[in-house]
Amino acid sequence: MATKTAQTKKSTVPENRWDKVKSTAKNVNKFILESAEDLVDGALKNGEQWQGVAAKATHGGLELTAKQTDIVFSTLETVKRQLIKNAPRFRKLFSFSK
Repeated sequence: MATKTAQTKKSTVPENRWDKVKSTAKNVNKFILESAEDLVDGALKNGEQWQGVAAKATHGGLELTAKQTDIVFSTLETVKRQLIKNAPRFRKLFSFSK
C-alpha cells in the first residue's frame, strides 16, 4: 500500500481575525453605551415632565380643596343663621305639646 502524505492547506481565514473580533466588540460596546445614555436621557426628560404635571395637579387640587372648603363653611353659616332666625317656628312645628 502506498502512503500518501497529508498536504497542509493554508487557512483561508485572514490572519487579522483577532483584530476583527476586537473591532466588532468595540463597536458593540460603543452602541450599547450610546443606547444606555439615550435611555437614561429619555427617562430623565420624561421624569421632569411628569414632575411638572404632578406639581400642577397638586397645586390645582389644593386650590379646588380651598374653594370647596369655603363653600362648605359658607353653607354651614347660612344654615346656622336660618336655624337661629327660625328657631321659634321650628319649636312650634316639632313640639308635641298641645
